[in-house]
Amino acid sequence: MPIKSWLVALLLLVLSAGAHAAVSEGRLHQLRNFPSTQVGPRNVSVWLPPGYDPDGEPYAVLYMHDGQNLFDPGSGYGGKEWGIDEVAAKLIAEGSMRPTIVVGIWN
Repeated sequence: MPIKSWLVALLLLVLSAGAHAAVSEGRLHQLRNFPSTQVGPRNVSVWLPPGYDPDGEPYAVLYMHDGQNLFDPGSGYGGKEWGIDEVAAKLIAEGSMRPTIVVGIWN
């Protein structure tokens, strides 16, 4: 399946710019006011799993709503986060889940 050009653009943007946020596993990139032709600009969080290699095997991509709640209690509703980075890293490490990039679109 061909990779969508917007996904390639998003990953290039993540790898070259964007604020980096602290997470317990992997790397988190925050893109502010990411443009869209369908809706107004939104913040987007992109989590790269531990050991992410852009030149390695293709990664699965999981798109999640409520991106502000996924990784950081500072941006999460009620000061809580869902711990997606910890859960995904654990599942990847134990072989229950293939290495996956998580894209969180903020509401």
